Amino acid sequence: MASAYDLLAVPALKAFANLGSFFNEKLKKGIEGRRSLQPTIESHYPLIKNRERILIHVASFGELEQAKPIIEQLALRSPRPHIHLTFFSPSGYENAKGKYLTPDLITYAPFDSDHLVQKFLNVVRPDLALFVRYDVWPNMAKQLKELGVASILFSATYDPKRESALVKNLHRETYDSLSTILTVSEADQQGFKKLGITAPIIVGGDTRFDQVIMRRDKIVTSQQHALPEQIRNYFVDQRSFVIVAGSTWPEDEELFDTRLLERANATLILA
Repeated sequence: MASAYDLLAVPALKAFANLGSFFNEKLKKGIEGRRSLQPTIESHYPLIKNRERILIHVASFGELEQAKPIIEQLALRSPRPHIHLTFFSPSGYENAKGKYLTPDLITYAPFDSDHLVQKFLNVVRPDLALFVRYDVWPNMAKQLKELGVASILFSATYDPKRESALVKNLHRETYDSLSTILTVSEADQQGFKKLGITAPIIVGGDTRFDQVIMRRDKIVTSQQHALPEQIRNYFVDQRSFVIVAGSTWPEDEELFDTRLLERANATLILA
């Protein structure tokens, strides 16, 4: 299955991306941004001496929120490791580059061809690779395993589409290249097990909750307020229980029953 991926899927995906870049601004930015990837790491990494190297990959900006609690804790270690954050999506990369300052380096991830991944890893030479939620690519996972680099997928969610006959073997080979998979829930754990993966699969929870708690604690410590005074006073006067839901999907919003909110004297804020 890996051979079919390299011989058929990778060239087809690359051709699609190149063609699509003429019509899609996001694809165009991703292709153009990756042109400077190899020169960037080749000028950066010779300056990194005697530091543990940690590679963290996220798909886009939403997954970065799940990675931040881990990145912040890694940055507190002594001696401080070198943290290299990579993105697949231009929207994630452009919103983090120059704005999120905890990582030592932020770049795109290489396109997942065997050759480009090899060139990338020959320079980066990570001691540990971390992936968030789902965005693990076959050649990257395979080559990390061949190099003996520990690799962990955390806050992992399982999509039943991975059981499709066309891609099931490829997904199994890819996830089996990882050292450990930490899932959000037991249901996700059982889903990965159905693929026949032999790597350890452990329920580890969702780091999005850690990120929410960290942000709340920073607000409390700084004595800042997330809402205008007029709105805060309204909630105090009404003695209302406030629920904030951000970036929700229709499936999430089905849980918000108006009658339940009224009975609980709760106010719902959708962000």
